[in-house]
Amino acid sequence: MPAVLRNFGTPQATELRQLELSELATMSFPAGSMGPKVEACRQFVLATGRPAAIGALADVAAVFAGTAGTTVEPSPGQAVASA
Repeated sequence: MPAVLRNFGTPQATELRQLELSELATMSFPAGSMGPKVEACRQFVLATGRPAAIGALADVAAVFAGTAGTTVEPSPGQAVASA
């Protein structure tokens, strides 16, 4: 997948390019699809306060540049988990 998709597998499927943690709380992603990837990004962002990205390996440079894939960012005022 080039990015996380809303309504995956339907004609209404759309790429989600940028998400805040607060937005993820209102969405669900099946365990057999993007669920584990989205959850890993959520945990990373919560733990570090830094963005995480999901995208195709072939697009790695564009994912890092923010022009491909999905970037998950902290919500404004998001507290970082303490170790």
